[in-house]
Amino acid sequence: MRQTGRTSRIVDFAVDQLFSVGNVLVTDHIAFEYPKTTKNQMGYFIDRVKRRILESSHGRLSCEADIVKIKDFYAVHFVSKTNDKI
Repeated sequence: MRQTGRTSRIVDFAVDQLFSVGNVLVTDHIAFEYPKTTKNQMGYFIDRVKRRILESSHGRLSCEADIVKIKDFYAVHFVSKTNDKI
């Protein structure tokens, strides 16, 4: 099966929003393609966003994730936080 990069594009969007706005509500495409997606299956997506935000900010920014259910699918609310010690 060929990978299409959908998750990567969604991760990029989430990271961009975390840098510019500070929070974002987003879900991975699996929530729509596989309606029986569980909260546990969103872990891979959450890890990718957290890893990308740390790498892109050189450790200065991280994020917290909260899984929420919207109608029949799960989404993740990410909120960025700074790691700088002032």
